[in-house]
Amino acid sequence: MNRRHARIFGIFIAFACIFQVTAAAQKADLAGTWQLNKARSFFGSDHPATEYQLTETITQNGDEISVTDAAVRQEMMGFHLPDSKTTTALIPDGKEREIKGTPLFPGMPQPTVDLSSEWQGGTLYITQRGVAFGGLSVSHKRYYLSADGSQLIELVDSHSTFGDGQQRLVFDKQN
Repeated sequence: MNRRHARIFGIFIAFACIFQVTAAAQKADLAGTWQLNKARSFFGSDHPATEYQLTETITQNGDEISVTDAAVRQEMMGFHLPDSKTTTALIPDGKEREIKGTPLFPGMPQPTVDLSSEWQGGTLYITQRGVAFGGLSVSHKRYYLSADGSQLIELVDSHSTFGDGQQRLVFDKQN
């Protein structure tokens, strides 16, 4: 390879690196109201009731993200649970913060959990650590958009004294 070709190749590699870093630094706009598409989702060992509905509302205000889950007609181990609405505030800077989590059953005290979140390219990555029924519980969530932006995908990887679980939840954007 002569010097001219080596120089052109070097410039090409430099531009490719710049574009790759720029693309990796981009944050997705997850804001909106998203309705769970049960037919396209994988629930792992969970088996939601036929009437179960979950709506996620995500707002982004500067560097802060708020995720509100509204669940109706939910069941756990054959028990009907009251409809619920929970909001989690996220600051995606990779720092761990102590927050009050969501109790497993109504009437139970709110557990204290450590939560961290960060952007990994266009994916919002969340880690939550706490104690559940005497054992450590850890979950990792990844939120990202489909290529056309019409669906929000949430990958959940959880580990606890009850075992390990994986889910792939697909949400359709609401108008």
